[in-house]
Amino acid sequence: MSSQLGVSQAGARRRILDGVGAVHKQEWEDGSLPSLREKHDITCPDAVSMMSNVDNHIQYIGSSVGYLHEQCKTHPVILQTGKENTNVVSLYDKTHSAMTGVRELHGRLNAFKQHLEN
Repeated sequence: MSSQLGVSQAGARRRILDGVGAVHKQEWEDGSLPSLREKHDITCPDAVSMMSNVDNHIQYIGSSVGYLHEQCKTHPVILQTGKENTNVVSLYDKTHSAMTGVRELHGRLNAFKQHLEN
């Protein structure tokens, strides 16, 4: 990944990668999403804005999964550290659960897209 940054100074590259890692480790907060319960009537611009937000979140999630995968491949010891609190089976279970959620999301997005095509 560091060769793709376009930064030749190792120290600067390390700080950027550390920052990227910190962002991907942040806990998820429901507060980062607007409450849909408060808004009953939405307009088309509201819907476009909401779908844009969904797209941004999906891009972020994809980036986080890619980062995690790359880190585990590059540093396999990651899967051994902290085993007193959790383990690879837990990581596998969370990955499987995420994949189930992605399949459900894909179905909902596909149904919505088909509705928009009609």
